[in-house]
Amino acid sequence: MKRMYKLGFCSEKIIKDIAEHIKKPKPNKKYYPEITNTKINELLVFIKKDRPDYYGPIYFMKRTGRRVEETTLIERRDVIWDGIKPIKINIRAETTKTDEYTPLNQLDSELEILIVQAYKESSRHRAPYLFLSRRHKKLNQRSICDYLKIVSEKITGIKFTCHYFRHRYWVECGKNNVPIIDAMAISGNKDSDVVITFYSHSTSEGLAKVLELTSR
Repeated sequence: MKRMYKLGFCSEKIIKDIAEHIKKPKPNKKYYPEITNTKINELLVFIKKDRPDYYGPIYFMKRTGRRVEETTLIERRDVIWDGIKPIKINIRAETTKTDEYTPLNQLDSELEILIVQAYKESSRHRAPYLFLSRRHKKLNQRSICDYLKIVSEKITGIKFTCHYFRHRYWVECGKNNVPIIDAMAISGNKDSDVVITFYSHSTSEGLAKVLELTSR
């Protein structure tokens, strides 16, 4: 209905009247497939050889839990440097789902290498975006997800899209007892209730640890 309003097909009053009588359904929590680190690494190796243009943003999402939308919209101007070392990425409010500024204030050596390589490639082609397509243009989010569906099923036996890495990020942080405030800072999540509701998943490894503790 909001889209109909934006397109001029109905008035704002109609939108408000409908909103008062309709409750927005809560999205269902998606099933979380358990895939071994070995299989995920095998997948990344395959993507790096097959589609190096997709490897950068996919690896970035896997490491940081960031959404595909904000990852593909990172621009070169968003990278903050300390000399020749990238130290921060300004994830701008207009690129996030919540319309809030959620910078990535910490990078490790592997992410630094990834950012430097992407930055040099983008500079060489005088493109505004950090991660580029094979034609040196802005990456298409849908194309990355569609590609990932195909190769993930081929390599891991399980079909998934880019958002799987956001779920995986939180599961891995939970398994390793990472403080939620630190995990939220890296992934850009602002609401801990959302994290608990949608991104917390029990795993066979986690359940086994519980039973190990209670057996003592």
